[in-house]
Amino acid sequence: MEQFTFYDMYYDAIGQLNDEEAGKFIKRICNYALYDAEDNPSKDDMANVMWEAIFPLLEKATEIEKTGKIPYYLNRRMQHFSFRLSYANMIKAMTNNKNAGVYIKAMCGYMFYGKIQNELPPELQGAFNIFKKTFDISKARSESGKKGGKVKKKSITLVKIREDFPEITGKLHENNPVLDGVDLNDLYKFIQENAEVRQLNMYGIVEKYKQNKA
Repeated sequence: MEQFTFYDMYYDAIGQLNDEEAGKFIKRICNYALYDAEDNPSKDDMANVMWEAIFPLLEKATEIEKTGKIPYYLNRRMQHFSFRLSYANMIKAMTNNKNAGVYIKAMCGYMFYGKIQNELPPELQGAFNIFKKTFDISKARSESGKKGGKVKKKSITLVKIREDFPEITGKLHENNPVLDGVDLNDLYKFIQENAEVRQLNMYGIVEKYKQNKA
């Protein structure tokens, strides 16, 4: 394929890894989705756990895309952008996996949140600038693809919680079973009104919220 759909769930997984493992992880994703290369499990246990978490989605979405169909039902549920073969080739050319990890984190931060969390070193900033215009086009297409009728007022999302409470560590994907039955609007209010819980990670906060509701 010339591209595949990159979902925010992949970034959630990458964000749990250090830069070195994140670089290996994005190369592993590209090997599967674009290069049809043999999969090589990581020597890092966390990286393998994260792979197990995203692989069902990666496998399903990639197989659908290989038929020439766009997985609209998935795209409506999760943030996403088109990850082009040229992006993968750039990352593949980075023999330093740590640099590849820094690059993919910057790329995802820009695509999903509109900003790069940390300043890039000159050699990576140059590589980023090369593709910035195509990143912007891809973002615009993803946003227009979400439209299709009257825009409804959005409820609180996990992205909103991350943005408004950056001190909270850990990430949860919206499909994580721990969130079953959790009203994110109510969870947001709970975090807002109980500053002490922000010292916990997201898993701990959700558990604390459930205990409070019990």
